[in-house]
Amino acid sequence: MQGSKRVLAVLIGTFAAMAQAQSDSAGGRVATGGLEEVIVTAERRQSSLQETPLSIVSLGGDTLQMMDINDMESLQDFVANVSIGRGVEGGTAPLFMIRGVGGDTASISGDRGVGLYIDDVFFSRVQGSQLEMLDMNRIEVLRGPQGTLFGRNTTGGAIRYISNKPTDTFEGFIQGAMGSDGREDFQALVNIPFTDKVLGRFQIASFDQDAYVKSVPFNSDVPQMDDMGDQDSVGAAAKLRFLPTDDLTIDFGASYSKSESAGPAMDILTAAVDFQTIALGGVTDGFMDGLPVPPLGGSDGRLLPTPAIPNPAVTDRYLLNDPYKHTGDCYLYSFGADLPPESPYAPGTNFCNWLGEENELTALHLDIAWDISDALKLRSITGYIDTQYKGGTTWGGYGTMIGHRNSDVQSFSQELQLLGETGRSNWVVGVYYSTDDAREDDDRVWLNIWDAGTPADMMDDLVFCCDTEQRKQGQETDSFGIFGQLTYSITERLKTTLGLRYSYDKKSAWAKWATKWNQFTDPAVNVTGVYLPADGLRITAEDSWEALDYRATLDYQITDDLMIYGTVSRGYKSGGININLEDEQAAFNPDHLIINNDPNGFNGGMTSYDPETVTNYEVGVRSEWFDGRARLNVTYFKMDYEDMQLLSPINPLIPTRPPFSYFLNAAKVDIDGVEVDAQVAVTRNLTLHASLGTLDATVEKVSNPFVASVIAEGSTIARAPELSYTLGANYSHQLAHGGTIDFTVNYGFTDEQETNNSSVNSMRLDDYYVVTSRLQYTSPQENWRIALFCTNCTDNEYYTGGAYYRSFFGTTVGHIARPREWVAELKYSF
Repeated sequence: MQGSKRVLAVLIGTFAAMAQAQSDSAGGRVATGGLEEVIVTAERRQSSLQETPLSIVSLGGDTLQMMDINDMESLQDFVANVSIGRGVEGGTAPLFMIRGVGGDTASISGDRGVGLYIDDVFFSRVQGSQLEMLDMNRIEVLRGPQGTLFGRNTTGGAIRYISNKPTDTFEGFIQGAMGSDGREDFQALVNIPFTDKVLGRFQIASFDQDAYVKSVPFNSDVPQMDDMGDQDSVGAAAKLRFLPTDDLTIDFGASYSKSESAGPAMDILTAAVDFQTIALGGVTDGFMDGLPVPPLGGSDGRLLPTPAIPNPAVTDRYLLNDPYKHTGDCYLYSFGADLPPESPYAPGTNFCNWLGEENELTALHLDIAWDISDALKLRSITGYIDTQYKGGTTWGGYGTMIGHRNSDVQSFSQELQLLGETGRSNWVVGVYYSTDDAREDDDRVWLNIWDAGTPADMMDDLVFCCDTEQRKQGQETDSFGIFGQLTYSITERLKTTLGLRYSYDKKSAWAKWATKWNQFTDPAVNVTGVYLPADGLRITAEDSWEALDYRATLDYQITDDLMIYGTVSRGYKSGGININLEDEQAAFNPDHLIINNDPNGFNGGMTSYDPETVTNYEVGVRSEWFDGRARLNVTYFKMDYEDMQLLSPINPLIPTRPPFSYFLNAAKVDIDGVEVDAQVAVTRNLTLHASLGTLDATVEKVSNPFVASVIAEGSTIARAPELSYTLGANYSHQLAHGGTIDFTVNYGFTDEQETNNSSVNSMRLDDYYVVTSRLQYTSPQENWRIALFCTNCTDNEYYTGGAYYRSFFGTTVGHIARPREWVAELKYSF
């Protein structure tokens, strides 16, 4: 942390010196050698980044390529105050957090607090959103709530993918890459102007790479889990632009992608229970490897430490002490032969065959822009997205609990915008509608350990088996919004922006369970008690919410190169329904099976929770120096985060039961920080850039007594590192024969952070840094390009996510980042 403070001091001193030097300079803007102007569309119209009163980072397609940012997760390493990782549920579904605000789950019941947009179509679900960035024009990251103009549920901010559109030039490229761990990438694109009224752009791509966390057998007699961290993806996109008149543009796009993986790269860091010995029949004094026998955890008598305390002896003996290896034995298989006849799974089932993931995405969009007059424009944006996911995850590593999930989500959205300009103002009004139909099938099997005797001899009377659970659930979401925003020039240099948005969200959910509580290895032990009906129980619930978001901004252009602004804005994320139907409650408390949220009971756990809101107070400076050779943008913000939605492991309906995940409105959080973005064109050939973000995200008040034991007042929320910064340099040199050499190096630092807002299952990530570098040669005709680049060039071992599974044998699981990778790339353009 001291090193980080020194870097901050150096940055402040450097730009203070720049400001002093600027005051001594004279003359107009230099025509050559300065920084390029950055154009953004964050306010639904084109504007210069330096004249837009928002905290924005814009990364062009060339920048993304030079930094090898080719998926969502790598974006976080080089954009301050942005964190993208995986949560407790694991899987490839990313969690997006900006300024510590975002989402906590990949379930179909949860919404995102950071809006993801692809060509202005709102992407409602996380599965499938970890897309390779095909044919990207730029990415815009909008920090802070964007409740006025963008889609819905943007309390944290928005990430916008803007792709290249068809042009009137025949052109294209073929590109291939090979690198470490079997990396093989291929892309091909062609742009065809069929006529002067019909233009087309078509692309195909594939990305393959081997796993980098290897499965190491402990017991060769049982099946092994696969190596982890591989990638096998294909994608295709087609775009058509129709220009029937000079005033009408119709853009149609269709894309398809499919990705397969054996699962995220996991490293087991700690464990409490020596269940490897159990799996081999060692059920005597070696059970806890010398630890005192733990108390029975929970009213069902499961033999689990409460909480499970990581055992160094177990950790040192079995966890391999290598972040790129994991013990691959499938322990559920060891007990599979003992499943009773009532189980829906065949004896001897290898549940570890469930592991692995497959994402399939089909997206359509239609964008129609009609210039009614020079001052009036009508725009229609229609989107359809079909996301299909199937995959298996092992909670806690080791295959002690395995879940397999199939989900299918269809989303449709329609937005209409009317944009206008008058003498001193420009404005936009519009309506937005979207509907999602999501269905999810879930199967879970987990290892269970019981004591068949008295506490005195429990070590000699342990019996084992697997609980099985089948769940089907679905949710339909309808969202409606009406919005407007006006920017008015009070004077030539002073402007005000006022925005308002009304949102209405309605959710209808259903759930059906068919759970079997199985018998154990000792037939005399029958603790199952009650079985649910073979065809399961089905219950439903629905709820709705509405909100009024706003924005008020005042900005003043002090000089042509210096603008200051202040803003107050509010964003809202809708409430939801807990679809985690609690089968145990339904079985043991049949009177509680109340439908549609009867106030006199609960419907098996399908309770509603309220929206969360963020009110943002922000001031900023946008400045250019040295005749356009340097750019310095500084933002200070303070956010009031109300009714934070927390994925709690505490069951509020029967707190004595084992942990079960529910969304609750848990706390009020105060967040404040600073964001700095800077670029300097030192010479015509050398450009330096830096960005910095600070965060102080503290829980001010815990508002729900059920979560007081897992989140504390004064604690820091998840995915909110106190400091993150990036430093980079780009050097370009033209050779005598006309070819060009480009070299870039980038360094990103992220401070320590929690992975989850619940202290019960959060893992604290250490601070880490990432270095990328690229050396590239381009031919004089610019038709050939060859590059050599590395990612994680210093081969740093660091984790991007993880969780502490206290109820699954006390394991702590980290998601380890890919080690150093060397890649050679060749591109031919025509």
